[in-house]
Formats: sequence, structure tokens, C-alpha cells
Amino acid sequence: MTCLPVATRRHALGLTLVELMVAMAIGLVVSLVVGTVFVQGSRSHSEDERYARLIENGRFALDQLTYTLRMAGFYGETAAISVTSTRPGPGVLCDIDLSQWEKPVVYTSVTATENTPEGDPDLLPFDPAACPQVLRGRVSGTGALALKHTTSTAITTGATNGHWYVEAKGSAEGEFRNEAHNDPLTASEIARGGGYWRYGPSLFYIARFTDENGLEQPYLCRSQWNGTGFVNHGSDVSARDSCLAAGIEHFHLQFGVDTDGDGVANRYSSTGSLALTEEEITARIYVLARTETPDPTYADDKVYVLGDFRLDMADASAADRQFHRRVFSSTVKLRNPYNRVTAQ
Repeated sequence: MTCLPVATRRHALGLTLVELMVAMAIGLVVSLVVGTVFVQGSRSHSEDERYARLIENGRFALDQLTYTLRMAGFYGETAAISVTSTRPGPGVLCDIDLSQWEKPVVYTSVTATENTPEGDPDLLPFDPAACPQVLRGRVSGTGALALKHTTSTAITTGATNGHWYVEAKGSAEGEFRNEAHNDPLTASEIARGGGYWRYGPSLFYIARFTDENGLEQPYLCRSQWNGTGFVNHGSDVSARDSCLAAGIEHFHLQFGVDTDGDGVANRYSSTGSLALTEEEITARIYVLARTETPDPTYADDKVYVLGDFRLDMADASAADRQFHRRVFSSTVKLRNPYNRVTAQ
């Protein structure tokens, strides 16, 4: 009979209880470390994605407001602020007097009293009670902006029935044209290249809807003119689908006012000029965006400053404080600044 060495016999007997417990402890520690790294990596990825969407939505909303505000007061090649013949409004849907194209920027501040007798109805860009289907889901206490302008390029083909068009008749005069008022644009007129721009004012506002995932979201929405009125929405889904960006809680404007005629803004105010000799030459836009999904581990206690408007999250509900937020801003030079802003 052959005898095995002591070390070989001990190895053949297997692990001792102590060795097994040590191996299990080491394995458990390794598993915990790997699991922790995985969870932290997954959480970091979710946070990165959440912030990326926040920045994307905020910048896109700011870009849309900036572009349209730059277009406000653009009426093709017509330099005059008065036009001849029939004009759209007043009495159109939402009670915007679109005939006052010399006032292309109409703004109601977020600091203004919302739809109460104390507010000045002449300064409201619209009467919400007159167009509930247009302004479906609008959030009380948020800003509202009406911008009047034409498209950026003249039409080259036939006019769309029902739409209004501005005809440039030299630098001193313009005219609205519309088939409904027995003043249609003919194909030969358009072919001559006389210069016809489709009138397309916009309404910007904040609305709140439930998204596809069942979460309630604030949106920056825009209602556009379709020739005879602003587009009506028969349901929350159709209204939500026409909105521009999710997670937008507020936007606010301040106007740079030139008080001494040197072409430089001397002060910024959400109410615009205070005297006939003052002119609004720029507009500063603020957008407050939040993440689309909440973070249960976070409680927002910050104060967000949008010019002369402040939002203190300490006053918000516990559910609203679970979102991360960021303020975006931009300054725009107004196209036609000479006292052509109506703001409250």
C-alpha cells in the first residue's frame, strides 16, 4: 500500500469549515462591491439622461421664443406701421385685435394678477374665457405672449384660401389681402413677384397635461393662426401634441428700454416703457425648465430668479420639489422697437 504525503491527504479531504466561511465572506464582499458599482453606474446614467433632457428642452424652448420674438413686427418689405383696406380683427377668436399690427409684441407678465377684474383687459394678449379650446390646459399665474408677424419669405405659389396676406406697396404703405373680403390674390399677381407675405401671429403660454407615461408635465405651448382663427383643440392629447417642449414651468420677459434716445437700453422692465419718449429696443427672455421625471431622493429648496420674477421652491409642494430645475436666458434685439410693445 502506497502512503500519500500529509499535504496531499489534507487536500483530498476538501475544505474545512473555516476555509469555506472565509471563501463565502470574500465572495459576498466582492458581490456587494460589484452590485454597488452597478447600481451607482445605473443611477449616474439615469441622472445624466435626466439632465440631458432638461437642457435639451430648456434650450429648445428658449430658441423657439427667441426666433419668434425676432420675427415680431416683420411684415415683409413693408416699413410702414399702418395699412390700408380691411384688416383681420377685432372680434377674432381669443379677442386679439390683430389689426393693431403696430403693436406686434403683447405680453402679460407672470407677476400680473391672473384673469381677475384687477387686471387691465386691454393689456391681456387674449381673454382665456373666450378661447378655452385654444388655450387648453393653460396654467394660471404663468406668462402669456402674443406675437404678430408674417412668414419670413414671400409666397411663390397660390394663396391659401382664408389666410391673410400682407402686400408690400412701397415703403410707405401696405395692404391686407384675403379672399373672404373679396380681395383675392390671383396667380398672375403672385407670379409678378409683387411681394405677398402670409400673416401668422402666435400665442405662447404654459399648459399642463399628462404625458404618455402617466406623469403630469408642464409644457411650453404655441397656438398658431390658421387664417380665420387660432387652432382649436378637441382634447388634451391634441393640445399636448401641438406643444413645443416638456418640463417648461415658466417663461418671463423683460424689455430693455432706451430712455435717452442713444440706442442703448438704460433699464429693463417687464412692463416696458413708462413714457411716450421711451423706446423698447431689446427683450430679455427667461425660461425655467425642470426634469421630466422626479427624483425621490431630492428636495429642491432653491430660489430661481427670472429677471424681476422670483420662484421660491420652499413654498412648493413636496411632490414639486422632487424635480431638478435650471434657468435659461437670452437677449433679443427687437425688430421694430419704437413703442410697439404692449406689456403688463
